[in-house]
Amino acid sequence: MPKPFSDRVRFLNACGVTFEELSKRSNHVRSAPWWCSVANGQYVRPPRHQELEDVAKAIGRSQEHVVLMVIEEWYGLNVSAHALELDPHVRSLSTSNIKLLAELARRLNGDGSADGAAS
Repeated sequence: MPKPFSDRVRFLNACGVTFEELSKRSNHVRSAPWWCSVANGQYVRPPRHQELEDVAKAIGRSQEHVVLMVIEEWYGLNVSAHALELDPHVRSLSTSNIKLLAELARRLNGDGSADGAAS
């Protein structure tokens, strides 16, 4: 199973960022031993909702990106990075435009209807 959060922590550590520094960057919402355990592949509880902003700051990612990393690593659900990129734009669309966008995505993937009518 992919471990994007752990991979990011290991990358930062390999670049010279210590676990104590990660704890400090996260306003100590997670301890240095927690960060070390993450990097070493040991099971730890995922960050709590109220900690996500500080954890995101510690690893240099947006809070939304960290949410997706946590969902994938701890809960086994894969949310596409493309969805993260599109999210701010899609949030402001009307329901009818969301349906059009979904139809466009189906067609681009080769799953669209042959008659050209949107549902």
